[in-house]
Amino acid sequence: GSGPAGARARVGGAPSGGVGDAVALAVAGITLGLIGAPEPARPRGTTATPIGHEILEGLRLVSRHRVLLALTLRSIVAHVAGSFYGVLYTIYLVRELHLSPFLLGVVISAGGVGSLVGSFFAARVINRFGLGPSMIWMATGASVLGVLTPLAQGPLVIATLMVFVP
Repeated sequence: GSGPAGARARVGGAPSGGVGDAVALAVAGITLGLIGAPEPARPRGTTATPIGHEILEGLRLVSRHRVLLALTLRSIVAHVAGSFYGVLYTIYLVRELHLSPFLLGVVISAGGVGSLVGSFFAARVINRFGLGPSMIWMATGASVLGVLTPLAQGPLVIATLMVFVP
């Protein structure tokens, strides 16, 4: 990923950043090739349905279901806002907070590590509090912690911690 590649590039120069990604892709390709089970044949459709009809059918289904509609609308807003945030995040960290490429890689990688750790606790949290409340509290918590990023300033160590935590 981009975090470890940035760290490798900082330590071993620009080519070493790409070499690690190439090795990871090679390993992924080899492991996919080692899967011995053949793919089952796709069933033949009786009639071809135009994609536009399928899209409309999906939109109608989502619009009639209160929970699916709320999740879909929240997801749309989160993805659009997240796209802006993702582009500006690196610029902000490098230009305003003066993070080195290595620290930038560490901060970006922390998100992946945090997601992995969170995945181990997701089922327990959902079993304890229920799916709906868990989703609401996790989205709220992520939003509250996300406020730390634009507030990050001061010494490099403090600023790095403020963008590392969310």
